[in-house]
Amino acid sequence: GLLVSPFAFIIIPLIYGNNYLTGVIPFIILFVGQLIFLLALPSHQAIFFYFSKPSFFSILAGIQLIIAGVLGWFLIINYGIYGAALTVLLNNLFGFIVPFSWVVIKFKKRAS
Repeated sequence: GLLVSPFAFIIIPLIYGNNYLTGVIPFIILFVGQLIFLLALPSHQAIFFYFSKPSFFSILAGIQLIIAGVLGWFLIINYGIYGAALTVLLNNLFGFIVPFSWVVIKFKKRAS
């Protein structure tokens, strides 16, 4: 998928026409954001099932809602569709870093 992304600049105009060429960069940004979300799933599963802490995601979701609202407000006003895509990317990055860090810290505490 990520290796094919640069070819989107060729494929999208061929399939949909040049009117959709401006959507390629937001598509790539969103694609990377979804890859980050995919990488976060093992730590999410560890928190849910191994540590039995689903409440962690209630707090995380609340924080992500605030991040999406604030970042979306400023980035969409200034950058339009690119700002919306960046908001999703940064929110997914936050949703990866925080649970992953939490799991690493908990495993280190259990190991010692």
